[in-house]
Amino acid sequence: MRNLSKKSKAIIAGAAIAGLASAGGAYAYWTTTGTGSGSATTAGTAGTLSLAGGPVTGLVPGGSVVVPITATNNAPTTSLQASTLTVSNLTSSSTTCNALTSQASASPTSPASPVTVAPAGGTAAFGSVTVSLPNASGENQDACQGVTYSFTVAAS
Repeated sequence: MRNLSKKSKAIIAGAAIAGLASAGGAYAYWTTTGTGSGSATTAGTAGTLSLAGGPVTGLVPGGSVVVPITATNNAPTTSLQASTLTVSNLTSSSTTCNALTSQASASPTSPASPVTVAPAGGTAAFGSVTVSLPNASGENQDACQGVTYSFTVAAS
């Protein structure tokens, strides 16, 4: 084996020391502590239920029909719950069926217990509305044939 000169030994030794020093530096670290903050905000609105019912046919003078109401959840990720059904604005598609329309009624039947509707288009039965049409005896009621009665429903 060949003997190395002092200069070569010094170079090899320096390289070895530099290599060990850099390897030791890769594992060095400082310890510390830290603080910070975070936050989460609830949705600005719970979302909405869309209510729909009908069409139901068979309404005649002196009779009534029950229109089942269905609730659809438009919130993308939250189940919504409501328990009370209200009805308003009963109107008729006819201007000549005034005698019966002025006496017609729409009565809501709320669900027996609160209804929870799943998110993202989930649906559930949500009560019903009974539409009643009086019998205007002694009057020709033919003008009321084929008339559509509409109403507005709301959930709370």
